[in-house]
Amino acid sequence: MQREVNLLDYLLPLIAQTDEFAAIGAAENEQVNNLWTAHKNVYNNQFIATLDENGCERWEKILEITPMGTDTLEDRRFRIAARINADIPYTYKQLQNMLASLCNDDYTMELQNEDYKLIVRVALSAQRQYSEVEKLLKRVLPANLVLDLSLLYNQYQALTSKTHAQLNAYTHEQLRSEVISNG
Repeated sequence: MQREVNLLDYLLPLIAQTDEFAAIGAAENEQVNNLWTAHKNVYNNQFIATLDENGCERWEKILEITPMGTDTLEDRRFRIAARINADIPYTYKQLQNMLASLCNDDYTMELQNEDYKLIVRVALSAQRQYSEVEKLLKRVLPANLVLDLSLLYNQYQALTSKTHAQLNAYTHEQLRSEVISNG
């Protein structure tokens, strides 16, 4: 949605070539372009996925969220989305949708009805958002459900495409606890 406005393009060529109108156009072009950029920012701040610093600050103030000093813009958007998505009451399917939108489908969830237990595993790629997922689940789960939440560690099947020489570059803890690239 980037747009560069030149007001002289809207004038007749004879008028646009005069010094006075060229100077007026040059002075006003910057103001019109700044106005267009401000309009674009207001539009983008309507959606969580495109929030900028100002949009995040506004939502954090509304939702009473205190950002951490190490938070990236993406972490702040994630925290805002988690807080907005925490609507009660919900169904199991709605909880799946909440987690899917927050974790980009990088999670597993199992409900053990007979034990009143919900087991949730969040993928390693979502480690930074782990605490927000935990806060969300604690906020929306019924009090009679026990939450078993942890990271979804690498498993043997995920590493079978690698050769022993490639895996030798990692420690056992790294193989288990870090995101291993496919490259």
